[in-house]
Amino acid sequence: MLTPPIVEPDTSLPLAAACRLLPGDEPIARKAASARRWITVGLLDRDGGRLRLAGRRIGGRWHVRPADLTAFLAAINEPTDDGLGRGA
Repeated sequence: MLTPPIVEPDTSLPLAAACRLLPGDEPIARKAASARRWITVGLLDRDGGRLRLAGRRIGGRWHVRPADLTAFLAAINEPTDDGLGRGA
């Protein structure tokens, strides 16, 4: 779960700043590398398609909106119908 952002949901943040909203003990650089991969490559969804984080390049840097980050995390963590978790 994301901590409540101090910025408006429609304001885009640099990727490193958006990653500071993510929970966990990983260094920000590792979180930012994962988020960059989520934007460019995406993750496989259960149907075999790609699920990507919405992001845009502004001045040579990736920016994301906190609302898009929240929606992406909700989409990859939604429960399965069989109740066995994501790997089922």
